[in-house]
Amino acid sequence: MKACICLLLACSVISGVCVSAEEPTKEKKPEVFRLKGLEMPTKGNFCTALLLRELQRQAFLIAARDGLGIQTRDEILGEDCAENPYKLEISLPQWHNCTLKLFQPGKAENIYAKDYKFEKLPIYDYFPYLEKIEEASRTEYIDALKSAGFSGIDLPKGEGKNPEWLLSYADSLEQSCLFLALRKLHEICRRDGESAEIICQLARSYADLGSTTTYYWNPMPKAFYARAMLYAQRGIRLYPESVEARQTMPYVLGMVGFQGAALKRLAQCKKDFPEAEIPSWLQQLESYCKYDYVALRQFDDLRGRYLYMLSGEFCLADKEQIASCEKVLEKLPDCYRAHIFSGGLGGVSHRHRSTVIGTEVLRGMLRSRLQKARVLPEKLNGLLDASVLGRGEIETKNRIGIINILYEAGKDDEKELTWSCLGRMLHEISFHLIKKRVEFMAHVWSVDVDDYLQENMPVIETHPMGNFLCAYLKKYKTADIEETRKLCDAIPTAYLENRLSPLLWWLRRNYPKTDYWGTANLADDVISYDSVYYLSIWKSKARHGFDLLRRADPHNPYLAIFALRYYPEKVKNFLPQWEKELGQLTEFNRRLGIYYQKYSPEKALAVFEKTYRQDPADYTGCYALAKEYKRLGKMQEWRQTLESYLQQDDNGLQHATIRCDIARYLMEQKKYQEALPIAERAAQTWAGWAMSHASNAAEFCGDFAKAELWIRREAERYDTDSWYLFCTRTGKGDLAAAKKNYEETFLPEKLTKKNFGRLLSNIAYYLMENQADKLEEYCRNAPAEDYLQLPIQLFLAEIALAGGKDPLPYWNKVPGLLKGNNKEYSAIIGPLCEMFRKDFTAAEPLDVPTAFALIGVGNEWRKRYSLYHLARFLELRGRKDEAIDLYQRFLPRDGDIPDDAYESLVWRRLRENGVDIYKAITAEKPAPLPEPKKADPGDVF
Repeated sequence: MKACICLLLACSVISGVCVSAEEPTKEKKPEVFRLKGLEMPTKGNFCTALLLRELQRQAFLIAARDGLGIQTRDEILGEDCAENPYKLEISLPQWHNCTLKLFQPGKAENIYAKDYKFEKLPIYDYFPYLEKIEEASRTEYIDALKSAGFSGIDLPKGEGKNPEWLLSYADSLEQSCLFLALRKLHEICRRDGESAEIICQLARSYADLGSTTTYYWNPMPKAFYARAMLYAQRGIRLYPESVEARQTMPYVLGMVGFQGAALKRLAQCKKDFPEAEIPSWLQQLESYCKYDYVALRQFDDLRGRYLYMLSGEFCLADKEQIASCEKVLEKLPDCYRAHIFSGGLGGVSHRHRSTVIGTEVLRGMLRSRLQKARVLPEKLNGLLDASVLGRGEIETKNRIGIINILYEAGKDDEKELTWSCLGRMLHEISFHLIKKRVEFMAHVWSVDVDDYLQENMPVIETHPMGNFLCAYLKKYKTADIEETRKLCDAIPTAYLENRLSPLLWWLRRNYPKTDYWGTANLADDVISYDSVYYLSIWKSKARHGFDLLRRADPHNPYLAIFALRYYPEKVKNFLPQWEKELGQLTEFNRRLGIYYQKYSPEKALAVFEKTYRQDPADYTGCYALAKEYKRLGKMQEWRQTLESYLQQDDNGLQHATIRCDIARYLMEQKKYQEALPIAERAAQTWAGWAMSHASNAAEFCGDFAKAELWIRREAERYDTDSWYLFCTRTGKGDLAAAKKNYEETFLPEKLTKKNFGRLLSNIAYYLMENQADKLEEYCRNAPAEDYLQLPIQLFLAEIALAGGKDPLPYWNKVPGLLKGNNKEYSAIIGPLCEMFRKDFTAAEPLDVPTAFALIGVGNEWRKRYSLYHLARFLELRGRKDEAIDLYQRFLPRDGDIPDDAYESLVWRRLRENGVDIYKAITAEKPAPLPEPKKADPGDVF
């Protein structure tokens, strides 16, 4: 019996084992709170204020992470939010009102709503929001997440310690090191519990990471800034007696860009804790917020050099800014903010070097930086092998492979920040280094970028802004409005950050009828960098941007520089203080000198001379002084000052600029032989404008072979029409080759309303080639805008008149096209066409002095434009001598060579009529025309 019972028990045990094997207990998945990025409004009157919005988003993430102990994923940081993300809607119709709503995945009804209202809130004040939001992150936001179904875990009650080795990571200011430091700090906080030490280090590291990523084209830096501010406030609330917590808040505010608020908090901290030691990082921060350049130059560690670099952005002269970047890179070769900043400074040679070095550094240091992470995703091991990384396109593919592995590894990562965040950061670094290089190549160096883009396409095509980059930097001259609109529509709305202001400004300038992105106020965050950026881009809203910067950063020298330029009538009372505090800044002195030219001329020269004495090797100060000498007619001093700079190192194309100025002056004095070697020395830089000067000097010297050599190089390198115009106006050179070059580079381009100059060049081409039929077809296909049709109708009338046809339909059409044009311009062209009509119909012969006097009321360009048509009309009507006389009045008298289609047409007309153009230029000006006839009382003129 017992045996049977034992057998039954054994069978039941075995059966139980079998059952458990077939149906294992399911392990509960860790809770994850995923939060989508903000979708910004694109139309209407709204307050963008991305940082203010990010404070709300990050408060919910902190509530989940540090209040409930659950994992968080932030779409802004590139973390995986594809599965069931929560959505936060934030409305900021006014600065003193804020409404937020939290939505569960796939639900139309919000699970939590909150209104923040501050009746007496000063405009643009973030700190009442910060206090309320941080408090909510420890209370009601946690309750809101619990009501959404999150249970969380019991967090440890101990106090985590910041290990000594981690401090070197946190102080490195390198993005991957800061990422690893933050990742470890979050791990300590979750494992051992919060402490004032850990929270303060979190706040400072997030502030540093936001600062080093500021150049990104997305709100990622604002997310880091928001976390920094919330953790700093958390430290003060949880540890009110902590000196470190009180010292951390001003550091964070200063790094975020609230320098004025940082100094106030620091002063209060010193008052409350008079015996407390001030750490070096806070001493440096104070000097930075005060723009104390003397003190900043004394700090020789990395952080001191970095803050000095930041203080000089927009304020110091190029030379000083470049030097500040180089000092940072001596300590930290992979400080990519320094690389990006330096890549926009100086001349061609410096930009060429600096836009290459960043990518080289990334290629060389990526492996070593990642390997310091100790525990890497397994799939990275192979790609981090030196022999596999390679160069060129191979290296780019492997780099995007590393980035993709990090993105993928972040999906299963249980730590904060996830590997996906590092992947996003590496992607952004790569993208912006490429952007800076292509921007330089396309806009400064003026070379083809197709090969470079193709080599780096693995990075570009996987970036949300990649297509727009290609359009803006490569095809911006010919981009179609609909094509551009589609590219804009493809940009995630979370990327509508203030760094896109130049792109939006470009859109609005070139496509004024587009309503895309509405008012596009993308710099409404009241922080220093955004406000300066706002001022530098949106000049039409200067007062608003000036007020933003003054609130955030009252000691910023850019305030004085900007005020001197845009509000000179309001700065008189500030000048003594500014001159005392900012007198060592070249850029301030240059702007002050320009101010004194108008308001106190006797002081202007003294300011420019002082600037020059401070640093004779500084190009900005030297060039400003030389310009002032020239303005005063002191040409000997002007030339001596310029030539003194030629003894200094050339930072870019400054020597070429100076040599071209000197050569141009000598040509104005008709000293062509003396000007030629100076201009050729400048042309050896291969700058287009320098080669043009060398060609001009050679042409005046009668050396047409040398003149064609330089102008041909310019045309082939920069796709200009100068070579073709040279051959047609002079009758020298290889006209067939120049014509082929012109037809390949100019004619195929689609006409748009923004390439007015190209339209006139092509019209001149058909006229010079006597291709009337093709010109008519070309003009019929031109855009319908009135300011394009105006020259078209005048040229069509010329064709008709030359071909013995009736030009009246074209002249009669002109008045209807003048409604949208400048009134001054309309006052010339309309009456001039009426004179043509009367002469052609024999109603009244055209009186040249009267017409010439009429033309004289316009500005220089309009006078020359109208003068050409008047002279051409006379020529076609058989009044050849009068036409030649007017053509000669068209010629320059300052040693210049024509570089546009109209002047080239005139030179060709004169040459074909037997006039020696070079003698005509060097001769005295033609005698004035007789006085025009007096108008009869009933005469419309």
